[in-house]
Amino acid sequence: GIVAGWAEVTPSSIIATGLPYQNIAPGCITGTSPITAISLPSPATPGTYRYYVVARTGCIVGGLPNIVDCQFIDYTINQGPVVTGLTPNLIVCSPNNANWNFTLGGTSALISWTFTPTNPAGPSVPLTNGTKYTISGGLPGPGSFAVLNTTTSDEGVYQATIKSSNSCSDLILTCSLSVKTAVQFTGTNSPVEVCKNATTGILISGITGTFPTGKTDYIYQWRRGTSNLSNGPTGTGSTLSGTDSATLVITNAGAADAGNDYNLNITGYCGTLNVPNQQISLLTPPSLSSMLNQELCVGNNAT
Repeated sequence: GIVAGWAEVTPSSIIATGLPYQNIAPGCITGTSPITAISLPSPATPGTYRYYVVARTGCIVGGLPNIVDCQFIDYTINQGPVVTGLTPNLIVCSPNNANWNFTLGGTSALISWTFTPTNPAGPSVPLTNGTKYTISGGLPGPGSFAVLNTTTSDEGVYQATIKSSNSCSDLILTCSLSVKTAVQFTGTNSPVEVCKNATTGILISGITGTFPTGKTDYIYQWRRGTSNLSNGPTGTGSTLSGTDSATLVITNAGAADAGNDYNLNITGYCGTLNVPNQQISLLTPPSLSSMLNQELCVGNNAT
């Protein structure tokens, strides 16, 4: 009886062929029916591998006696596209550029990018190099993609298709972009007049931009000059409130509260904006001097 099995071959016999060595433990397959298929282990490292099959008159572990036939097969493990070093999800402040950098490996050939907008939502469109986008990479090595001069309309999903130059599957990369806006003040600085010992407030409106992370409003800080103000008595007879809001309130205003050096720092996601030159003027209410009772004759004037 002839039996067949996969033979364990020495590294030197494979090195002579210039191919990597894959060690297979000896085993026997017995029976009289022809063997049409045998499962081979798949190496993890891409390359070309050679496997020998022998027919012999017996199964002896540790040797290959009485070999009557020996055949080999070669098969190749290909490597498809591989990308490393990519940060897929970016957040940028307008108008800064959004840059994706990565390294291409394997057998990548051609990269094509598409954009699916979300603000507002729209269909996917193909992208090309130009004044808005820069695309580089294709052969194994460094690659990059950039969205230039970002605005909120650039928010959405960016997808790259990296074509394989062999029979392996293409690689699809999915990236996202969120664009934040800096704080802007579109209102006007209107002087505020307040009567002595009265209550007044400075309201800053017309603010746009992205809130800080995790906040539902901006971070406010009222100042006089470069000194931060805080809620509570001022030490000159008045009391402040709202020093950490868009509206500063002065209660029981006095002469020390007048000035044009009030300013507000407004902090958003992309930094801090200072709204300067908020002016408070103190008005002195009219007063009457003392009046004396008078007795007059009919027809005389009272003064």
